[in-house]
Amino acid sequence: MDKAKADHIAGLQSYINSKQREIDGLIRDYGHGVRPSWVSTDLALAWDAIARMERAIKEVTEDESYGL
Repeated sequence: MDKAKADHIAGLQSYINSKQREIDGLIRDYGHGVRPSWVSTDLALAWDAIARMERAIKEVTEDESYGL
């Protein structure tokens, strides 16, 4: 894997890690039960962002022509 591809993947993984910390903090602060509706919205958006970044990592990893 070339450096550009590795750096791109590392950036995407860093974003995933930040979103996971956001999720962990919201759950720590508001729990799993009844909570303000905005918390559920923020959690859903963070989970969606993680899923999109995981798909992007898969695409970059599988793209043989990346960086050409």
